[in-house]
Parts: sequence; structure tokens; C-alpha cells
Amino acid sequence: MMVSAFMILVVCFLPACYGYTWLSGAPYNGSTYYSCVGDSVTFPWAIIPIASERAELEWSFRDNDGNSEVIATYLNDEFLVPHSSQRTLTFAGSVGLIISNLKHEDFGEYSVRVIINGFITETRYAYLRQPDPPRTDDDRLHARMLPNAIFSSGEWQVQLACGSFSSRGSSSFSVKWKTPLGQILDSDISADHDYILKLNNPLEEGNYSCFIDLHEPAARCAHVPPTMLVSNEIHVDECSAQRALFSSAKREIQEITSIFQQFVNLESDTVRLAGGSRPWNGRLEVKVNDTWGAVCSSNYYSSLALVVCRSLRLKRDASYSPQVSIGTTYGTSTLPAHIGYITCNGDEDSIFDCSITYNGQSCYRYYDIGVDCLPRFTLN
Repeated sequence: MMVSAFMILVVCFLPACYGYTWLSGAPYNGSTYYSCVGDSVTFPWAIIPIASERAELEWSFRDNDGNSEVIATYLNDEFLVPHSSQRTLTFAGSVGLIISNLKHEDFGEYSVRVIINGFITETRYAYLRQPDPPRTDDDRLHARMLPNAIFSSGEWQVQLACGSFSSRGSSSFSVKWKTPLGQILDSDISADHDYILKLNNPLEEGNYSCFIDLHEPAARCAHVPPTMLVSNEIHVDECSAQRALFSSAKREIQEITSIFQQFVNLESDTVRLAGGSRPWNGRLEVKVNDTWGAVCSSNYYSSLALVVCRSLRLKRDASYSPQVSIGTTYGTSTLPAHIGYITCNGDEDSIFDCSITYNGQSCYRYYDIGVDCLPRFTLN
């Protein structure tokens, strides 16, 4: 009985045993706030206790050398700050702890302890940092045309890249572009260490440049080097664009040639695709007991397509993303259905390693499985 009472006492030291709630937006442990010297920052650390709880909050600070101190306490509706404190602190129950007129020595780790009825129930901590700027290896912003165009939105597009960033820093920023006519455009995508702009057709010829657009107020003290604020200008004309398009077309032809070379020798004793418009797509058919038959299933996943294409010994690049379908996409099979209700994880070597829960003999033929191993190269 004494053990049970002790266990109840220990368990009820946990926050779940108390009725208080945190103010909306209270930071989680390890959260980081960015601000500048001279600014104010608010940590929304405040609780809403229930009537039976005597609540106390105690805030502490630890500097980058590991030195800690209690900086403020809230008890009995009174906010107390040590006389020795050099910080400008205020507290509002609906807002949290506010630190004004920040100094260099105010940046570090802040924490708060919740004390209910004399027991410490919870501690949370967060960091206050000065923002780090984005960086490149030489502290310069470089604009360049990528050697290959990209097929997007039904057309080939020349790509411009801005970078190359070795670090994105902690500041919220984006890269924007200035066109030859002075129009400001957002980057289309961020890839690897660059921000990419896709040029629409017809091409606007002339000089393009990119620049960093800092969003948040704290970014003003990120100390971005002047050489990184605006890039060099890059000249784009039809001649340079055609070189990029030709390079992409050449690469595409090489890839297609490689794909067709694979399908010249494509074979499997137990798996084939039938009724498709290309060697790499069609109805899925399997050989069981020396007899070919269809595969039908009302539940299908892309993992099944992965296994089928692997069974066909296709060396597949991840960008090809094989697709699976059901129905009459590739016509209606007249063969018996050998397999139905098949489930694959995607890492099996053969579809016969997948989970097969129904033999398919009475399967409704609308559910015939179709697979396209290379939808990227399937042309209508």
C-alpha cells in the first residue's frame, strides 16, 4: 500500500497530473529565435493554471560560456526581477516574457520552470541568436545559364541558376531575378546549392541578374556581404538558348537509345507486358504451370510496378517512376487470371515474392493490371 501511494505521488509530479495549459504559441524545447542588438524579443512562455493550482514561473539564462543565472520570477501575480539584472524585462500573462533593447550579452539559452504547488513540473528552453547570413564559397553571388534545358509545362525551357550557396544561413530570404526589361521574377525552384529560373517562350533576350531578397526584420543584421546582394549579369540570346536546347536534345536521345538497347534484350521466363503501345508498357501477364495468364487486383500500388519492371530486368533510373493502372487501358485480356489481390512492398525481386491472397480465377476482368515502366517515354 505504501509502494502504491509512493508511485502515485511520483507519477503526479508529471505535467499531465496538473490542469494548467500553456499559452498558445509557447515554443518547444530547442526552438531558436533570431533578433538583432537593440531589438525586442518575446518568449510566449506563460501558463493558464486552474483555480486549485498555485503557479510560479522562474526564468533563467545561460550564456555561451555556460554561466547560468535566474533572471526573473512570477509568483502571486507579481513579476520579480533581481536588482542586479542588466536586462529590460517585462511580463504579461497574455503575451509572455519580453526582453527589450537587446545587447550582445543577451544572446544565449533561455529557459523557464513551471512550479505548481511547490513542485517543479516542467522545464522548457529556447535559444536566442543573431541571424547568420547565406554564404557562397567566395562571398559572391553568381548567375549562369545551365548547360541543359528542361522539359516543363509542355515545352522546353532554358534555365538560369543563381548561387552557388555553401550555406543558406538562418535568415529567411529568397532569390529574385531582374529581366532585361526590368521585371522582377521569383525563382521557380531551389535545387542543390542554386535557385533556378525557368525562362518562358518566347525568350526575352538581354541581360539577367539575380539578387537576395531578405524577408524577416532580423535579417537586416545578418551582415550579408555587399558582393552577395546582387549577382553578375548574364547575357541570354537565341544563340545561347539553342546551345542549351541542343545539349538537352542530345542527352535525351542518348537516354532513349540506352532504354531501347535494354528492351532489345528484355526478357523474362515468367513475366511479360502485352497490348501496350511500347515494349515497356502493357497488361501484366505471368506464366504459371507453363501457361500464360493475366493478373487482376482491386488494390494496386506503385510498389507493384517497381517489382514488375525489376522482374523484366530493366535498369531503371529513379526519375522514370513506373506507373500501375487497372482496367482496359491496354485492352481486355482473353487469358485466364492467374493472380489476384497482389500486394508488394517494392523491394521484392519478383512478383511471385509478393503477397498473393487470391488465385484470380473468378476475378472481374475490369481489374486487369497494367504497368508502364517508362511513362516519361510513352508518347501518345
